[in-house]
Amino acid sequence: MVTDLRTLPDLYTLGFAKLAALDRMGEKSAQNLVEAIEKSKATTLGRFLFSLGIRHVGESTAKDLAKHFGNIDRLMDARLEELLEVNDVGPVVAESIRHFFDQPQGEWLGLDTTVSFGPAGIGLTTSVLHHEGGPMGTSSQSLTVRPR
Repeated sequence: MVTDLRTLPDLYTLGFAKLAALDRMGEKSAQNLVEAIEKSKATTLGRFLFSLGIRHVGESTAKDLAKHFGNIDRLMDARLEELLEVNDVGPVVAESIRHFFDQPQGEWLGLDTTVSFGPAGIGLTTSVLHHEGGPMGTSSQSLTVRPR
C-alpha cells in the first residue's frame, strides 16, 4: 500500500520504485503508469478543471472558466457574482462551482494552494491554441501559470 499518497500532487512524486513495489503491479504496468503520469503533467487549465468533475461543468464551461479567471487561485476565490460573469454560467452552475471549492476534497486535491503542484512538476496553461491548415500552417501557443 502506498502511504505517501495524501493529496493529488503526491501522485506525481511516487516514482517507478514505489509503484513497482505495490502488490499486483508488475514492472511493465509500473512503467506505463509512470509514463502516463508524466504525460499528464502538462495540460491546460480548462482540461484540468473539467477533470475535477465539478457538477454542471462540462468541457466548454471549463474552458470559459479558465479563460475568464486565468488561474486556479482566482477561480477558487471567486464570489458567486464573479462566476456569473462567465459566459454560460448561470446561478446553478455558479453555486455548484462555489460548493465544490468550499468542500474538504479541495484539501485532498491539493487545491488549497497551487504551491503543492510546483514541486510535483505540474504545469497548467491557461490556453493552448491550435491553428490547423491556414496560411500560417500549424502552430501552438501556451501561457504557463507558475505556482507562487
